[in-house]
Amino acid sequence: PDRLIAGEDEILSRKVTIASGQNLVRGALLGKITSGGKYILSLSGASDGSQTPDAILAEDTDATSADKE
Repeated sequence: PDRLIAGEDEILSRKVTIASGQNLVRGALLGKITSGGKYILSLSGASDGSQTPDAILAEDTDATSADKE
């Protein structure tokens, strides 16, 4: 166990695009922006679709200057 993935269950993964302007760490809860389909940190107060959690980030991702897959 590594505090993010544990057990014998099948792990499902997919590639997504992280919107620029973010430097996210592994384990961050992501939401999908309705227009454009990019992912950002999921915050309950958002109103762009990202308020609904959709994925957990599997590795640190620095998208500070540009979108990152």
